[in-house]
Amino acid sequence: MTTRDPSWGMPDDVRADFEKAPAHVRDAYLKWWPERANKASAHRDTWPAYKAAWGDLSKMVRRALA
Repeated sequence: MTTRDPSWGMPDDVRADFEKAPAHVRDAYLKWWPERANKASAHRDTWPAYKAAWGDLSKMVRRALA
């Protein structure tokens, strides 16, 4: 089995957006990517959804702690 960079194949526009995200969000995404349920999905489809869900979760946690 070979180990491949999980960010391999990111289109340039997705990579540019990915690089703007906080380090902990990027790290979580790269850990999640190899384990994703739909192995046929592409970064261009999954990164925007992952980032949006992370933002929603972050808002919910801030509200709960306020």
